[in-house]
Amino acid sequence: MNRFLTARLATRIRNDDGTVSVDWIVLSASAIALAATSVHLVSTSAENAAGTIKAEVANAPQQ
Repeated sequence: MNRFLTARLATRIRNDDGTVSVDWIVLSASAIALAATSVHLVSTSAENAAGTIKAEVANAPQQ
């Protein structure tokens, strides 16, 4: 039984079918993580800028 499992494992290791799929999944996950991080950074900066503008407008003298 152990010899059978070892032979099957060796066959799977030598077989490279599906490696392109794994590469594609890793690449896609990396791109999604980068996009999510970028959206978070931009939205945080936009919220800070909006808060600064709101404070400046609220403190502006009335004419």
